[in-house]
Amino acid sequence: MPETAVVQAPIVNMPNNAIPQKIMEALRWAPTYHARKMAIMFNLCKGAECYMISGKLLCDAYEKKDWKHDGSCAVNFYQWVENELGQKRSNIKRLMKVWRGIKHLLPAQEQILTKIEFSRLVEVVPYLKDITEDEQVELIHMASTNSVRDLRNNLREISGTGIADDVCGHTQVMELWKRCPDCGKFFRAEEQ
Repeated sequence: MPETAVVQAPIVNMPNNAIPQKIMEALRWAPTYHARKMAIMFNLCKGAECYMISGKLLCDAYEKKDWKHDGSCAVNFYQWVENELGQKRSNIKRLMKVWRGIKHLLPAQEQILTKIEFSRLVEVVPYLKDITEDEQVELIHMASTNSVRDLRNNLREISGTGIADDVCGHTQVMELWKRCPDCGKFFRAEEQ
């Protein structure tokens, strides 16, 4: 079997504030750690904004039913999405659900919403129902600062649907364990 050569683009030192916008720019980019981290966050957040825009456009197409004028043989919206856009129904429903959950917070909360990574928006949107606008804004701010795990734990506690996975509500005496710093294995601690 012949070996395939991987074409490596020449490395270019772009200014640290120049975040690559195209894949070929990213292939040629030789950033510092901080510049790379900023680029990752920028692209994740830009992705979230693009997801919100896609959700808005999909909701518009669904509500106006103008997807029927596409000339496709789809009999419903989700069949059109799968056949014409090549997207899974569940992904499209997620985009639309997020848009419907946050659209009333725009434009007042645009700055914060566009800085939240999309997976955290997906987590927080179901909790935005049946609460005041101030509480919604508080949840959005929580989503912007917490990790996904911390956000899930906080949402469980707030909603009362369960306890956080980093909290134990048992009252009996806990077992003591020690962890080996070299290999990471856990051993039961000796009673003293």
